[in-house]
Amino acid sequence: MKKIAIIACFIGKVHSYFSLWLKSAGANADIDFYLVGEMNLKDYELPPNCHVKPFTLQELEKEIRVKLQVPDAVLDIPYKTGDYRPMFGEIFQDWLKDYDVWGYCDIDVVFGNLRKFLTDEKLDAYDKIYPLGHLSLYKNTPEVNARWRLPDARFDIKNVLTSPEVFAFDEWRGIHNIYMRNGFPFYRTVEYANPSAECHRFLFKNRSDPRYERNPDNYSQMCFYWENGGLYRAFNAGSKRNPKICVDEFSYMHFMKRKFPIPSKEVVESQAFFCSPDGFFVKEKLGVPSLEDIEKFNPLPVGGVLGEKLLFMFIRLMRWKRRFIAKHILKKNTFALRDENLHDSRKW
Repeated sequence: MKKIAIIACFIGKVHSYFSLWLKSAGANADIDFYLVGEMNLKDYELPPNCHVKPFTLQELEKEIRVKLQVPDAVLDIPYKTGDYRPMFGEIFQDWLKDYDVWGYCDIDVVFGNLRKFLTDEKLDAYDKIYPLGHLSLYKNTPEVNARWRLPDARFDIKNVLTSPEVFAFDEWRGIHNIYMRNGFPFYRTVEYANPSAECHRFLFKNRSDPRYERNPDNYSQMCFYWENGGLYRAFNAGSKRNPKICVDEFSYMHFMKRKFPIPSKEVVESQAFFCSPDGFFVKEKLGVPSLEDIEKFNPLPVGGVLGEKLLFMFIRLMRWKRRFIAKHILKKNTFALRDENLHDSRKW
């Protein structure tokens, strides 16, 4: 079995549901997780496979400069750590050297049974697995670990390293483009649940460009739950009058930009819990949820499917308005602009 290490680099206060990150990581006992940075962990009991590597922002910046041999590399805000994630294979090689595969992840996720998806056959066949920053994995070889240096991202790599701006180099703007343009073995199939942050109900949305990864189909009646180490979705593939409840499984679920109440002790200690837009709740009965449970733990808004579409359109309009004001009126932009001198990423 391939040895896997996954790094969660974070500086700041962990999410309210971090106990469930730990619970789901601990359920993957044959994978090592490394908590790198500065986090408020004193109130948490870590599973045996979760290891702490403490770094202040300044210490991490120094480590980056030394290991990458870039004396003017910049890391002055925690969010900037995302730009360095594809470089972790070199930055942390001292303690990654004994692993066949390494990766990085976010802490706003709940893991399922990762080994069910990260088979040795898949790890042998692909140099990079999964396209997004919430979880990406790489073969631990000198060649693969150095690919971030290739000149095929949307940005000049020197700008990424030496500018305080955030480039999202760990996703489409950076390492994703490098792999696509060079035809490196890259497993992009969406085996994870990544519901949109633009609506309250858990719902998948796709980019308009069909060349990007495609999320699973939506159902008007569907819910998500963790049970005995696995992460599942139950959905009604029939009608309300003649329901046909089906179940599919995911490698993990990502809760982007969502705030939840602190999970109860009963949830943290349970065999199974529902992942709801309103928080996490004990799943009283193991196995396939009932239609009532599906409707309860991921309910449609008032107005049903049509109401949901109208609400989603309104939310997107408001988000676009805020971004327009921030970028063009207040002149504030979180992310760096693409380097116009480089090839456009659409030319894959």
